[in-house]
Amino acid sequence: MAAKLAVALLTLFAHALLLISCMHRSCGATRTVAVPDCSASDIAALRHFAHSVRLNTSSASTGLAAAGWTDLFSSWMDGRSQCCSWKGVTCDVNVNGNETAPRVSRLHISAVDQPDAMAGPIPVSLCHLSALSTLSLSNSYLSGPIPPCLTSLPHLHHLDLHNNSLNASSFTFSSPFRSLRSLDLSQNILSRLNLNSTLLTFLPTAKLTSLDLSRNRLSGRLPPALCSFHRLSELSFNYNTLSGSIPECFFNLTALQLLHLAYNHLSGPLPQTHFRLPNLLFLSLSHNAFSGPLIMSSLFLNNLPALQFLGLHSNSLYGTLPESLFNLPALDTLYLSYNFLTGTLPKSLFNQLPALKVLRLSFNALSGPIPDSFFNLTEIAELSISGNVLSEPLPSLSTASLLSLKILDLSQNNLSGQLPSFSSLQFPALGLVRLNQNQFTGPISNSFCNLTSLITLDLRGNGLSGSYPTCLGLLPVLNTLYLSKNHFQGPIPDLWRTAMPTLKTLDLSGLQKQGSSASPLIPRWLFRSKVLESLYITSSNLHNIDINCSELSLLNRTLFSLDLSNNQLKGNHVWSCMANMSNLDSSRDDLTLNLSGNPLDVELHRLQPLAAPWSIDLSNCNLRGHLTNEFLKGAIGSQYYIVNPFYNIFSIISLANNNLEGNLPSDLPLVPYRIIDLSNNTFTKFQESILESKQTAQSLLRSVVKLSHNKLKGDFASFFNSYTRPTCTLQLLDVSHNELTGQLPSSLGTCSELRWLDVSYNKLEGQIPTEIGACENLEILSLRENFLSGSLPSFLPAAYYTLGLLDMSHNQLNGSVSSLFSIDTDDILLRVLLLSHNHLSGHLPPGWGAALQIIDLSYNELTGNIPTNIDLPGFEGLAPWEDGLSITSLSSDISISVTFQGLEYIYHPEYKPQIELTMKGSERTYPYVRKLLVSLDLSHNHLVGAIPSALGGLTRLVNLNLSSNRLTDNIPSELGNLDEQLQSLDLSNNSLEGLIPISALASLSKVEVFNVSFNPGLKGEILAGNPQLQNKDSYLGDPDVCGDIIQKPCKSDEAGGPPSTTTHHIESDQADAARPFIAWIHKWTEIPALCIGFALGFIPVFWIVVLRN
Repeated sequence: MAAKLAVALLTLFAHALLLISCMHRSCGATRTVAVPDCSASDIAALRHFAHSVRLNTSSASTGLAAAGWTDLFSSWMDGRSQCCSWKGVTCDVNVNGNETAPRVSRLHISAVDQPDAMAGPIPVSLCHLSALSTLSLSNSYLSGPIPPCLTSLPHLHHLDLHNNSLNASSFTFSSPFRSLRSLDLSQNILSRLNLNSTLLTFLPTAKLTSLDLSRNRLSGRLPPALCSFHRLSELSFNYNTLSGSIPECFFNLTALQLLHLAYNHLSGPLPQTHFRLPNLLFLSLSHNAFSGPLIMSSLFLNNLPALQFLGLHSNSLYGTLPESLFNLPALDTLYLSYNFLTGTLPKSLFNQLPALKVLRLSFNALSGPIPDSFFNLTEIAELSISGNVLSEPLPSLSTASLLSLKILDLSQNNLSGQLPSFSSLQFPALGLVRLNQNQFTGPISNSFCNLTSLITLDLRGNGLSGSYPTCLGLLPVLNTLYLSKNHFQGPIPDLWRTAMPTLKTLDLSGLQKQGSSASPLIPRWLFRSKVLESLYITSSNLHNIDINCSELSLLNRTLFSLDLSNNQLKGNHVWSCMANMSNLDSSRDDLTLNLSGNPLDVELHRLQPLAAPWSIDLSNCNLRGHLTNEFLKGAIGSQYYIVNPFYNIFSIISLANNNLEGNLPSDLPLVPYRIIDLSNNTFTKFQESILESKQTAQSLLRSVVKLSHNKLKGDFASFFNSYTRPTCTLQLLDVSHNELTGQLPSSLGTCSELRWLDVSYNKLEGQIPTEIGACENLEILSLRENFLSGSLPSFLPAAYYTLGLLDMSHNQLNGSVSSLFSIDTDDILLRVLLLSHNHLSGHLPPGWGAALQIIDLSYNELTGNIPTNIDLPGFEGLAPWEDGLSITSLSSDISISVTFQGLEYIYHPEYKPQIELTMKGSERTYPYVRKLLVSLDLSHNHLVGAIPSALGGLTRLVNLNLSSNRLTDNIPSELGNLDEQLQSLDLSNNSLEGLIPISALASLSKVEVFNVSFNPGLKGEILAGNPQLQNKDSYLGDPDVCGDIIQKPCKSDEAGGPPSTTTHHIESDQADAARPFIAWIHKWTEIPALCIGFALGFIPVFWIVVLRN
């Protein structure tokens, strides 16, 4: 026994020695070493790198904490630890099979929590890390180009530089990367990067598998050269400004697993032919301009067997839901919201998607009932079909079993009947229910109280009645409750106070008065909540007596949003209550107070200083007096008046639509608000001298300045520079309808984030600076009604790729319109072009105006013909859903689309650009919409020739005005094809002739204004039919047009009057039949007639001679 034990111990000891030996001599070719020190060259390169980025950070610091790098690189600098144990450093040995000192193979430094840890150019010393396979330097302030020497690293497989400030001003590479497999340059500043000539020249086509260039403001088209990268599995270009269509060869990249092209300006139809992408898992084309019927892509969709995510929302797709959508067995997420889909929801096809977890069909035009089958999608977690025209009562949920459903959003439809009943067994996970803005009636079912996971319940805007359900107070995690705009009766139950420990948002707007009570019954315990953050009691006929300051002050520590707008509050009562709430958490940056729409009727100086900083909305409050520096300090708290650079505490100050007057306060450019709205008052000037004396080094993150409809005087350039010093961060500037003078400053070109500039209706003069073309994100430019002169700016038409609306009408501009269309117009985003009342000349070129929807070139000096090859696709086809101009995100927390959705607690400015058009006989103002309103106005020019019959193919036209030109020939009968939308047709004051095609034009059933007056060559009888064609004023100056219906009887043929239309046709047929006989008579009488005529002509001569003799 002892011998066996000895043998066992010896065997174990031998195995241990063998294991130690193996570990010492390295059993594999390559292994990761945690502690041994790396080569001296690598140490030197790393320390040079750390020293460079630290030095740049330290020197660039402008008051921000400059110690972030200390934590990030502390292990590099302590002198005790070894290189391979430094933070972010990984080493390998046996590089290339050689037994050497460990080499740095991976460098991964992500400064997520310390973004100021690295700054400046990427040091070239990194190029000495010759064994490097992965380089990741993300989430910091690195700038400049990528060092060209990085391409010389033979083992570099992964390069990740996302979320920095790298630019493409000097991307030059002498040779391509040798082994690069993935490249992530997302969230940089590569707007000038040429994708074809620069980027693709240094990437290895045979090895690259992943490329991410998202969030770089890239423009131009997707490069077809990418199709040669056959191993690409991930391709991301989302959040750029790319335009044009997707190259078809993209869909032959069979290795693709992810294709992310969302948030661009891509257009054209979706793929309609047979492609096979067997490995594609993720496809996002959302937020682009793709158009066409979705059903046309059936062949393409049928060949995506592995697809799990399909994002097509926010495009212009239309038609019904194709069956091919339901042949995607792996699909778990489907986004189709914000398109123009029509038809009913299929009853059973969604059951063919067993893995579907998220379905979004919101904001289309889907109609009909919601099928029962929708509540049998067992894996569904989110079901959103809001913003459609769905109708009828909801199906019974008694048999539904949606164990995974967390979000149910059926809001903004026409659903009716009783609210559904819910069971906790059927909906155990349901956390958000939105049934608001429908037509539900009756009481709230107590079954809602079974939803123990419910966090948000939104039932506002229905016709609900009865009492407030008591049991809602028992929901254990209820956080947000919207019950406004219904017809509830009775007091708010006392039992609700038990819900107060979790309820943070409560909307009781539209509270009904209780019997003979003088005020709504707002429960006193409501103000004792220790967690309530947002309270909305709007449109409830509240008076001062309803607001008790002492009770309101009980919300001191938690309240951050109070909306009492559109009530009957007067004076400074509520403002004083807020001013005395001294215990508010002033460290919060989202305190909002909305008192708009109340008849405060008070002098502004009577509003005492607030104890804490607020974003405030006092618009439409009948405020009077002067806006002073003292009020600004009091409104936001003097301790926050001048803020740190690059930081804003507050979101909004709105004093719009009041009776404020006098000068703008000198400190207004210094207040820390992202949105300043002082429009629709009577301010007269800004104080230039004081502004000039208060230059500071700070750069406020100013997003919106709206000062329109005042009486501001002064030099616009000085005003502009005061709000953009030293860095312009403006995204919307509206100073329209004032009396500003001077010129447009060239410094406008420094506003790289500017999306909306409106200086219309002022007294600006001089030329339009070419520097405006540097505003690469500009989407709306309105210079209307000024005294601007000179040639059309040279940045046109290149700016059409970002501009959606361009209005330079009513100025003194000159130049040829041909230059406006000297561009490939297939990919432009421009939809509205208003250039009327200028001195523009030249011819309209062939193919002009593609993609435009509103064109006004009236009151200019255009010459030549209207081109016969009309190419206006924006005027053709289906008229999509009407909505406001979609403008991309203004910033991370503010977006216009057209409202500032990120500020929904206080402010809903309807910032819709207005379009002024001469239509239906008068000048009218329209909100800019993406469709339905389609107008072509070429009136008051010098155009000649015939009206092209091709205009009849522009079936979406609402307004066609060709009046006051020199057009000739007949009115084309094809104009009768404009029966879908046309409301105004003006062809007056031309030289048109021939018969009016009444029978064809009679189909224009929607026409309200029809004018062909002062065309003396027109003729015909106006018969009964379309009443809009029977206005006698429409035919003034047309002597040969007649008809009893226009009180101008047609004269008989004997009297020499014009024949009726019917008589004319009969006589024409008779003339055609007699024409051979008349020709024969003419032949045999021609010579005698000539002889007789000669003789008769000679008689006077003969007679004169005889008399003279």
